Order: sequence, then structure tokens, then C-alpha cells
Amino acid sequence: MVHAPPHKGDPVKLHEDGWIKGHNKLLLLWIPPALQKPFYSMQTIMVIPKGGCAELDLSKMAHGTEWLNCFKNNL
Repeated sequence: MVHAPPHKGDPVKLHEDGWIKGHNKLLLLWIPPALQKPFYSMQTIMVIPKGGCAELDLSKMAHGTEWLNCFKNNL
């Protein structure tokens, strides 16, 4: 595992409650317990797996101003 230099300011990290929190403890993403270990920090830039490896296709991930489009109110 290779780590990047330390980040200045509040680190973005996975907390014991499963939430990745950012600046001022802003909730960014919740990670289910089954996926919390191993969990690599934002400073991890490379992992060479022993066995298999999982890859996420984030090409259609909603982020930024598109995040609002994830919710559809059926009321």
C-alpha cells in the first residue's frame, strides 16, 4: 500500500459509525459494515491486492450539482 503525503486541514476519513465525514464533520458517504474492512483512506494512492480485486464503475455516479437528481419524490 502506498500513501500520499498528509492532507492539510480536516481529513476525510471513515468513522466508527460507518460515515465518511469531511470538513466540519459533514456527512459525505455511509459505508455498510461488510465493506468497511479493509477500507483505504483518501491518502491511499495504490493497493496491490493479494488474490482478487473489486472495481467500481463511477462513470455514472451523481456528484456535485447532479446529486440532487438521485432522489425522485413519488408523492
